[in-house]
Amino acid sequence: MASRLFGILSAFVAITVHFSFSIISAVADDEGNKRPNILFIPVDDLNNWIGYFSKNTPKGNAQSMTPNLDRLSAMGLSFTNAHASATICNPSRAAVWSGVRAETSGCYDNKDHPWTSFIKEGLGLNAHFKENGYMTFARGKTYHSSQQGKEKPLTCYVDEWDEYPKIKQGDVIKYITDRVGFTEPLLYDIQDDDDPDWHTVDYCHDKLMETTDDRDGKPFFLACGIVKPHMPWAVPQKYYD
Repeated sequence: MASRLFGILSAFVAITVHFSFSIISAVADDEGNKRPNILFIPVDDLNNWIGYFSKNTPKGNAQSMTPNLDRLSAMGLSFTNAHASATICNPSRAAVWSGVRAETSGCYDNKDHPWTSFIKEGLGLNAHFKENGYMTFARGKTYHSSQQGKEKPLTCYVDEWDEYPKIKQGDVIKYITDRVGFTEPLLYDIQDDDDPDWHTVDYCHDKLMETTDDRDGKPFFLACGIVKPHMPWAVPQKYYD
């Protein structure tokens, strides 16, 4: 999955910015338009578990092996002194997307749900791009609990997205708790396409392959929301091997 996405990314000139859980990649439009296409990759619970971060700062995790992210970083600009606006998912994502701190919005906790009760419509990064002529696409976890996309309006403002399909996953995933693969053994034969992240990347891969003709000549803002390494740490056996 990661190598497939990198194969697409390598065709672009990328600028990479790391938040505690995020990567932003600004890419040059393949049609030569002045306005760049934007690929935004929020990664849940990524923290400092990134290879190049570990090599370039004393605060990294030396066990991290992320060759594709390392190559992407080498192509652009990386910030290693970035800080989370909050220590948990809901307020952190609300702040990153809107630019509104928790102390201003009042969204401090995952229990402050839905985040749309605290952040007004139109403040999101995606809304800004759409208002300025961009097509906006997403799949996966972008805002908190947004995996159902436009089918669950409380976790996103549906008018701010042109497309936001719900996640797909294999039937086996519903039997896997957060402890499986961590303190409990992995007893299921998981395949790549059982994992929702696989389908998220597959969707984003297809969007990156589109031309401006497919978008009526408009540039795009594309959010590829990756859930791993958030628990459960249950993946196909080949990744453990």
